Amino acid sequence: MGHGLRPRESGASATLAESDRFHLSASLRIDKGRDGSDAPILVGLPSVRSTLRARVSGGYALTERWSVGAGVSQDILGRDGGAQLSTSLGYTWPVTEQTKVTFGAGASFGDRKYLRGHFGVPDAGPSPLPAFSPGVGLYSVDAGVEVMSAINRHWVVFGAARVSQLKGDARRSPLTIEPTGYSVSLGLAYRCCR
Repeated sequence: MGHGLRPRESGASATLAESDRFHLSASLRIDKGRDGSDAPILVGLPSVRSTLRARVSGGYALTERWSVGAGVSQDILGRDGGAQLSTSLGYTWPVTEQTKVTFGAGASFGDRKYLRGHFGVPDAGPSPLPAFSPGVGLYSVDAGVEVMSAINRHWVVFGAARVSQLKGDARRSPLTIEPTGYSVSLGLAYRCCR
């Protein structure tokens, strides 16, 4: 979910600094972009080229249960992928010694390049959609809950449910069909060194 002291990063990541209350990390990931063949509504629109994104993120535990986090992601190959900023607030409720429930909420912001690439429609081109040029700012909010329980010292089972909603120019874009998204996940993890 990306809420709390240690947001999950996709791709290659490294811890830059860590203490009992603070965590700072960096990561690299491939952003596969988008092609006109990905969905019928994208036909006639320019492709969003694949690129490499670098991200720096940190989290801080305000108390034993409350934490905040933020991360900045940037297209480092200069392929018009732009930059994103994500923020989060999390609350962890220790149900038992083995089980904890985390509630989280977050917001995502994009610069002009990012929002134009993902939600914009150029004013000249073969697309039947009306021209749309989004500005910089908030484009998404989300909230979720995650339950994690240790089966024993090595195995952990977890489940999560999340809802996200597009906001601002991203919601008003002619490319936006459904502004609200939902996800549910279940998993089993093995901890080798604990």
